[in-house]
Order: sequence, then C-alpha cells, then structure tokens
Amino acid sequence: MFQEPTVTEMLDAIREHLLDEVVPETSGSVRYHARVSANLLAIIARQLDAGAAQEASVAGLLDELGCRSEAELAARVRAGELPISPPIVAAARAIAEAELAVNNPRYLRSTDA
Repeated sequence: MFQEPTVTEMLDAIREHLLDEVVPETSGSVRYHARVSANLLAIIARQLDAGAAQEASVAGLLDELGCRSEAELAARVRAGELPISPPIVAAARAIAEAELAVNNPRYLRSTDA
C-alpha cells in the first residue's frame, strides 16, 4: 500500500541513528534513555513484523483451552480449574516463545540447545 521506506525500515533508521550518532556523543541519563528508546524501536519493529498472524496463533492456542486471554488462562490454572497437563504446558511455552520472539529474541537463541 505504501511506498518505500516501510514503517519497519523507518523505525530501523531511527534506531540506527540513536545507536550510531546519539549514544556515542552523550553520557549519563541521555545516553541511557537513547539506548532504551533504541531497544523500544526494535521491539515495535518486531511486533509489526510478527503482526496479526502471531496474535491469531496465540488466540488459537487460548481458544483451544477455552480461555479468552493469557490472564484468564493463568487465573484458571491457579484456581485449579485447568490442571497442569501437557497441552497446558505446551500452550504456555508457545505463548511465552511468541512473546520473547518480539520482546527479547536473544533470550530464545541463548536457550536453544
């Protein structure tokens, strides 16, 4: 629909500017906040790339368990309504991995063995 650059490319350009130009030239609080901002831009870009497919996948896993949200799943497990079983563990793992793929993919790579 839109011409180049894409939203993800623009976010990456801003992130690169922060990391390559702002961070090296600053210190203290400004440097810290520039790094945090760069990390947030990376998360936003990954979230956009993951898109609706990832949301649909997580929703499908929850639906299979009769839950509308992760909070409901957690509450039902805590209350003993859903006993911890292989399908529950598999769904929880898949949901956690989907979230880590967006929020901190390095963690997933460090646990692959």
